[in-house]
Amino acid sequence: MKEIKFRVWDKAQNKMYLWENFRMKVNNGGWEIIPNDNQPTKRDRFEIMQYTGLNDKNGKEIYEGDIVKTDHFQESNIIIWGFHSDHSSYMYQLGWNLWEDVIYEVLGNIYENPELIKASQ
Repeated sequence: MKEIKFRVWDKAQNKMYLWENFRMKVNNGGWEIIPNDNQPTKRDRFEIMQYTGLNDKNGKEIYEGDIVKTDHFQESNIIIWGFHSDHSSYMYQLGWNLWEDVIYEVLGNIYENPELIKASQ
């Protein structure tokens, strides 16, 4: 069973954090993310990305929003959560599913390395 983990991109500080730096508060049918420093924030300040359960060839965890290259494709690609006609899964932006037997290399992510996005398209 895959470990459930998250990371958080803080748009205001342009910084990536592990989920351990935050807590979630549910109220009035909604929810909010609260940094451990308890500073009031708006939910739209953060982007949450889930761990895919896979690691790259260097042992780095692969999350949504990561830009990876593989031994199966020449071009790099962005990892997204996507839907097929009969199921949903992590996949490349091009529509291919992630597989455990493929060798991946994380090049960066869409927030810290936006210059890699053009290279992946």
